Amino acid sequence: DDFRGWSWDGRTASYVALENGKTVLYVRSFDGKRFGSISSSQVVSSQDDFRGWSWDGKTASYVALENGKTVLYVRSFDGKRFGSISSSQVVSGQDDFRGWSWDGKTASYVALENGKTVLYVRSFDGKRFGPLPSP
Repeated sequence: DDFRGWSWDGRTASYVALENGKTVLYVRSFDGKRFGSISSSQVVSSQDDFRGWSWDGKTASYVALENGKTVLYVRSFDGKRFGSISSSQVVSGQDDFRGWSWDGKTASYVALENGKTVLYVRSFDGKRFGPLPSP
């Protein structure tokens, strides 16, 4: 139970995993069957606070727990180095996110609600969420 987020574009996989209490980001090739060598790895947090990760090859987005709140970050990432944060916002007042994905237009995420795991799909432009679709 050490994975905290995963993203794959069909060629390159990136994922965050918990190792010795630290959250480490890995980037490596993946063809859908076999992993290639690790091209990049780095500690992205000194604690277990990541709750989701997504990367399209240029822009990374992730949710992290900060002071009991879940915060969404959007920033550039070239596979080795992060750029400045272009957007950050509190998306929950508690630790209830369990997954995150974003393709630049549509976000999907998993959250705990009243003891149930709920999947949400909604528009997201990198700064603002669109309305939740009607059930």
